[in-house]
Amino acid sequence: MKLVLTPKIEKILNDCQTHIEESFPLSEECFDKLMIYISTACSGYEVKINYLKEQQTTENRQLQLTETKEVVYSLRETDSTTGDALSFLREKLDLLIEERENLVFKFLSFKEEIETTPLFELSSKIKSFVESITFIETESWEEQLDYYRTRFLLQREQETDQNLKDNFLPEDEKQKSFRDPLAKIKTQVDIPSKPVKIINLTKNHHQIIIPYTTKFNKLLLDASNSFNEEILEWSEETITEKLNQQEIISQEVGKELYALKREQGILTMKTYEIIQTIRSRLLNITGSIASRIFFKDGFKDLLQLSKNESLTDDDRKESIKKIITRFLRILGEIKPGL
Repeated sequence: MKLVLTPKIEKILNDCQTHIEESFPLSEECFDKLMIYISTACSGYEVKINYLKEQQTTENRQLQLTETKEVVYSLRETDSTTGDALSFLREKLDLLIEERENLVFKFLSFKEEIETTPLFELSSKIKSFVESITFIETESWEEQLDYYRTRFLLQREQETDQNLKDNFLPEDEKQKSFRDPLAKIKTQVDIPSKPVKIINLTKNHHQIIIPYTTKFNKLLLDASNSFNEEILEWSEETITEKLNQQEIISQEVGKELYALKREQGILTMKTYEIIQTIRSRLLNITGSIASRIFFKDGFKDLLQLSKNESLTDDDRKESIKKIITRFLRILGEIKPGL
């Protein structure tokens, strides 16, 4: 016969019998005390099993609730604070779109002028054109852009983000440990994963105790993480009352979890669209700023062509038009309206 060895059973055996070995069967006194404890533990068995299951349900829901709260509070913070990012990026992108339109106009106009420009005026014409091109100052944007790139493109949160999220935690939640929502549960008892054999029972003892062992072991092995050994000694009336209370707690946690899950779904869709817009704006702004390297290289090519006397007039003008076409192709990568 095997029985889960709890601290209480260990105490009963140690208090009433010095030797618990194969050569020393349990005394009548020790067996009687053990039976009183076991039979009391198994009284109201079905209700106790239901209570333990309800406890486990509550714990599972509480863990899900804790995880969902973290997600929802993060989404709330994102939903609220992305407004600044959207405004900043919209403003900067509008400036770059305006710059783009001005450049497109200048490049197209210059391309037409080249057709009728005499060769002797070509060098000064190109120089004047290059000097007329000015770009918006963007260096002062970089610190803010780097922050948004890290957060929304690389998806790496920074210390600032966590500080912002803390502002969205209700005061009572700030005092709790998200990672240990069951920290305040009553003192727990370590339950062995396997039954421990009670050896050398008399045949009569074995027949008396065996009907209780399966129920007792199931109570212990099916117990939740928050199992309290006092449960085994509760009367059926007490455990029934506790079960009703536990069901109410479980329902309340379930309601809160459902509400937060619903909010999570709504916020997830909303923030997804917002973040996609932010990423699009970031990529367009970054691409626009990076393209200036190609413009500056192209301007050098224009100046060199204007001085290259080894080319015919037609070849020189054709090369210049190719460079202008390349400029226009680069500018076409900035998509207005985003």
